[in-house]
Amino acid sequence: MLEQFNDLISMLCKNSSIMHEVHENRLFFTVDGILFDSFWYSTDNYRFGTSERPSRVGATLRTPSSTVARYELLRLLGGYNRWSRGRQSIELAADLDSLQASWTVVPGQLSGEQVLSMRSCPDVEFTSFDEQRAYRLAHLMQYPFEDALQLYLGE
Repeated sequence: MLEQFNDLISMLCKNSSIMHEVHENRLFFTVDGILFDSFWYSTDNYRFGTSERPSRVGATLRTPSSTVARYELLRLLGGYNRWSRGRQSIELAADLDSLQASWTVVPGQLSGEQVLSMRSCPDVEFTSFDEQRAYRLAHLMQYPFEDALQLYLGE
């Protein structure tokens, strides 16, 4: 399932110090060898997590949508790419008030979990335990993908 993202991952890691490796069907990314972001597919969801080593941690963000996964890879790896090349980070709004009315935010099944979905396209949905990460991703998804890509990789 992750193979569909190979071209995007290669593009975002190109000309940067992002290291990526595969362990137990998970992709791990790091620029400093201290924190590792992971990406994998399990039980009908793309999942993202962060840990201090490439290990089997739980997901802080999950989605059944490949579109959401593409944007989160762009946000994560695009940010790493900019950081590793000494470029200024992209500041995305990280609060609920910054989202357009096109998003709904409801509590998830677990404590501290939020479910965000686009009103116009209910299939574009994700669940997160990290509010700031969720709001930044939703903010980025308000851009067409090519514009968001240019935001991170453009000179």
